[in-house]
Amino acid sequence: MKIIRTIETFYPYISGPANQAYKISEELEKQGIRSPIMTTFYGAKGRPAQEKMGFVSVHRYPHRMGFMKYLYSPAMKRALKGFDIIHTHNYRSYQAEISYLAARKHNKPFVLSTHGSLLGYKSFVRGINQTPYLVYDVFGRTVVDNADAVIVSSKMEYAEAREFGVSKDKLHIIPMGIDINDYTPMEKTWKGTRLLFVGRISRDRRLEPIIEAMPMIKDAHLTIVGAEAKRSSVSKPGYIEELKRLSNRLGIRSRVYFAGEKHGEELRYYYRSSDVFVYTSVWENFGQSLLEAQAAGLPLVCTPVGIAPEVVIEKTGRILDGLTPNDIKAAIKQVKSLDKDFIRKRIVSIYGWEGITKKYLKLYKGLN
Repeated sequence: MKIIRTIETFYPYISGPANQAYKISEELEKQGIRSPIMTTFYGAKGRPAQEKMGFVSVHRYPHRMGFMKYLYSPAMKRALKGFDIIHTHNYRSYQAEISYLAARKHNKPFVLSTHGSLLGYKSFVRGINQTPYLVYDVFGRTVVDNADAVIVSSKMEYAEAREFGVSKDKLHIIPMGIDINDYTPMEKTWKGTRLLFVGRISRDRRLEPIIEAMPMIKDAHLTIVGAEAKRSSVSKPGYIEELKRLSNRLGIRSRVYFAGEKHGEELRYYYRSSDVFVYTSVWENFGQSLLEAQAAGLPLVCTPVGIAPEVVIEKTGRILDGLTPNDIKAAIKQVKSLDKDFIRKRIVSIYGWEGITKKYLKLYKGLN
């Protein structure tokens, strides 16, 4: 069986969907199922057109930039052939459109992973700025409506897909996976409480409440890992500088560290050497960093976004009822001594790659 995977951007331009696309293909290749990734050169200047990343063949194609990071890649369209199933990641992309058309041309199954791309924009784009999304859906939603399977990663995303109009019979919840062996916690040798946030730093991630709570948590140091990002073309830039100025005004700048963008072992180091993961985002379809934090045994203090309602129980963290400094301080105090081993064992039982891969194989074989 050959399953072509398409996505508009890929390594070294890191994103949650790209990480998951790679890992799915890797696990399939380990089982003898060919699953190359086709993508563009966006954010990959200097990378080869073809390369082998571990078990996975990656093919990059030239692109032209369109509106809202719509990446035209005609050469990819011509290359989409010789497959049993085509699986695309993200809606509202040229790559999803040409993948759908190729599947229909060759009479093969078409699978779409939405990654929050159906209605997620409503959480960070308001009013007239929603118009481009709505206009696209008038013409482009056939990709969703006629997919043989639509994959969502959480109960929250399932509800959004149903609201969008995806029928239950083609809708599948398959969460993102994690390998906890990469996140073994370090022995604690530091004093105080190390708080951690990881993610692209955009305004809807709403880091102000965490920083505003820091004056009340005297023994805490906060590390913010991630680069600034815009969730939409209308987002105002300069968010990190605003957060730094806020830290200065509150007199806690020396206890708030902006680490910048990190990947691989550097990123895992921060998870492995922290005490509590804090996340006050407005919206997530899944929340990859929540999963990574729990793989390292970190209790969560977070808003009820993405998978948070599914993974946070009394022994693994707290869902915030409010975002006042007192709310955040109290939650951190309650969770910082929770059992890391329990958190890790629970997360691997639900999100370990062995179980996730079986779900994909069952879906693919059912379609083929």
